[in-house]
Amino acid sequence: MHNISLICRKCGEKRIDTNFIDYFTVIFDPRQEGKIQHKLLDVPFIAVAATICRCDEWGEMEEWACAKEDWLRQYLELPNAIPSWFTIARVLDVVDPMQFENALYSGCRKLHNSKKVM
Repeated sequence: MHNISLICRKCGEKRIDTNFIDYFTVIFDPRQEGKIQHKLLDVPFIAVAATICRCDEWGEMEEWACAKEDWLRQYLELPNAIPSWFTIARVLDVVDPMQFENALYSGCRKLHNSKKVM
């Protein structure tokens, strides 16, 4: 998996090289072993990226992920392809919201503290 490089639009300088997914490794996975087809970390990454791209419905997230699968594979393994909208919704439903919030906040704080300019 590759790190996400953020590039300044004004000067083209690389501002930060971070692995966004690392912030989500603290999230406990409550799913039942043996029934898991998608990596836990793939789902929040897809949800956050799709939301940034103005997808606010589960089905839109799945459609966006299918359209961007090549790009997503630069960062995610996606061992069983793109999760369905139902899987995205179900996985995010069982994840502790505080853990998700803390992971997202930590990643955003790191980006903000890097003083990057997009």
